[in-house]
Amino acid sequence: MESPEVAALGAVDMSVQPNTSESHWSRHAAQWGKVGSPLRPVDEDADLYWRAITSSLAASELAGARVLLLGVTPELASLRWPADSSLLACDSSLDMLQSIWPLGRFPGAFSAALNADWRALPLAPGACKLIVGDGSLSTLGCADDYRRCAREFYRVLQPGGCLVLRLFCQPRKPELPEQVLADLRRGHVGNFHAFKWRLVMAIHASNESACLADIWARWESGFPQPETAAALSGWSLDAIRTLEAYRHASARYSFYGMAELRSMLAPEFEFLDAAWPGYELGERCPIASFRRTA
Repeated sequence: MESPEVAALGAVDMSVQPNTSESHWSRHAAQWGKVGSPLRPVDEDADLYWRAITSSLAASELAGARVLLLGVTPELASLRWPADSSLLACDSSLDMLQSIWPLGRFPGAFSAALNADWRALPLAPGACKLIVGDGSLSTLGCADDYRRCAREFYRVLQPGGCLVLRLFCQPRKPELPEQVLADLRRGHVGNFHAFKWRLVMAIHASNESACLADIWARWESGFPQPETAAALSGWSLDAIRTLEAYRHASARYSFYGMAELRSMLAPEFEFLDAAWPGYELGERCPIASFRRTA
C-alpha cells in the first residue's frame, strides 16, 4: 500500500520500469566512490545550491515544501532542508537507486525514491514546489529530451515553483579532442575528472551523436595503457579506470551552451540567476535557478 507521505508528493505509480541503458549506470553506481569533482558536488557547490534555493523561494515557501530531486545525488539530499519538507528522488536506473540513494541523509520530514523517467513523471500536476538536480540535463541524449523535460517539469511544479540545477555547459569556443589529449601529453592537466569531462565535451562538440563507447574508443586509441596517463599526470589508476564504464556503453551525454540551455527551458521557465564555482572547470558548471512561468 502506498504511504500517505508518498501520496502527498503526488506519486501515482511506484512500479514504473523505464526503458533505459542500464549497464552504464550499473557500472557508474559500482564506482561511485571513485568519482570526484566536477562530476560530483563538493561543499562549494552545496553552498551555491542553498544560496540559489533560498534566493528563489521565500522561507515561508520552502517550509513544508515538496521537493523533487532529479537523480539520487547524496550531496543534494543532504542539504539544509527544513525539518517539515519532503523529498522525492527520481532516477531511471535501479542500480543508482539501490546503491547511491541510501548514501544521502535527508534532514526533512520524509523522503522516498522513485524509479521513473523524467520525461514522463508519474506525478500529479502541481505535486512539487521545487525541482533540483546535479548535471541532470546532460544525461539526456538530445535537445528534444530537454524540451520534453521542460514541459514535464512545468506540469509537476506548482505556480511560482522553481527549478535549480547545476548545468554542464559547453564553452563558447568548444575544444577539439586532440587539444584535450595534447594537454595531457604536455602535462598541462589538473584533476582527472575535470580532464575526463573536457574530453567528453570536446567529442560531443565534434559529434553530437557520439555515445560513451565512442568516447572510450577515442581515449583508448590515444592511451591504450592507463599507466602511461598516470605517469604523465600523477592521476591514480583507480581514477583513470573509471573511464572503463564507457566501454561498450550505448548511453549518450549531451552538452550545450548556457544561452542554448536557457532557450530550451523557455517558455516554460524564466531564468533567474546563476553562480559559478571556483574549482577546476567551474566555469562550465554553473548552478542556475529558473522560475515556472505563469
